[in-house]
Amino acid sequence: MIGIIFTLFVYFSSWDPILISKEKTELMLRHLDEERKRAKTPARLFLENIANLLLTLRIKTFRKHLVLYFSTFGIIDSFTAIFVIFATISFLPTLTLDPAQAALILATPLLIMTIAYTPFGAWLFNHPKIGPRLLYLIGFGIGILACITYGIVYFARGSLSEAQITGLIIFTTCVFTVGRNIIGGLPWVVFPLIPDIDMIVHKEQRAGVFAGAMTFVRKFTNIVFNVVIGAVMGVAGYNQHVSNVADKMSNYVQVHHVTTRQAFHHLVTSSTLEHQIESAGFGIAMLMTFLVGGLMLIALWNAFTFKLNSKTHAILVEEISRLQKADSIGGEVAVKKAKESADLITKQTIEALSGLNYDKFVWTGK
Repeated sequence: MIGIIFTLFVYFSSWDPILISKEKTELMLRHLDEERKRAKTPARLFLENIANLLLTLRIKTFRKHLVLYFSTFGIIDSFTAIFVIFATISFLPTLTLDPAQAALILATPLLIMTIAYTPFGAWLFNHPKIGPRLLYLIGFGIGILACITYGIVYFARGSLSEAQITGLIIFTTCVFTVGRNIIGGLPWVVFPLIPDIDMIVHKEQRAGVFAGAMTFVRKFTNIVFNVVIGAVMGVAGYNQHVSNVADKMSNYVQVHHVTTRQAFHHLVTSSTLEHQIESAGFGIAMLMTFLVGGLMLIALWNAFTFKLNSKTHAILVEEISRLQKADSIGGEVAVKKAKESADLITKQTIEALSGLNYDKFVWTGK
């Protein structure tokens, strides 16, 4: 009996076209048709996403942040890709480092500095007298000095001994790593503060859109610098043959206990190959000095005018809270009065962060 009751209940409560009137069926079909029309096509979704990404560029701080992010990871990607080849090729015929030695020189300071700097990074970032701007300036400034030193060592290689060049490479790499560690994590530490600048304009949190823009820039950076580095090295003459000669030279030095210069003259008997090695070494050294150093300079210029820090962010959050409260109580009229009562420091801070006029754009949703 209970089974029959449940069967009847399920049957009569289920959707069944036979039990639905013709008018109701037509209404449902019309509703489904309207839903299909309102559904966003892939093309429309793509255009909306592009529009949202472009809207993020209206925020002045985010534009600067993207330049710093692009430069920071361009520097890291380029340096990592170039260094081992730079150490094995560019100082010939005076010196060639074994790729394993070069990788060790690259990795050891990075590991030590990461462990040493991590406990202090957050404290320095939130310190009212330091903050991200000063950290960026210190990090990029150290990196520029390291790139200049690499260039000087390269051009002076003929008058330096193997031991001197090796020592200078190790020292300069340690210095560069200090700067690299300071700037490496900053973009993602700064990022959570940026959507609040957008919120005071658009009245909503769009952190996902900003994260999407950051992800796009990261992927773009990786592609661009790999292509640029590969193209320049190819034009300079670096190829598998040059790489093989450097490897043979390193092995020859270890086996026969001779200097790199002696091994070079023994293995490189062709003037064409000698010129190719010299050209490739020059191209790689220029990438290390001018590509990495140039990115450092671009980033340094933007860091000078980067205004976002814990102090300015606190002012921003306080103003968002004040305007939200006014909006929830009295709508546009209350918001207008609240904006009129904003103090000069708050207005100047928000305009400096957003790059937009306070009275015209703040809490408008435009």
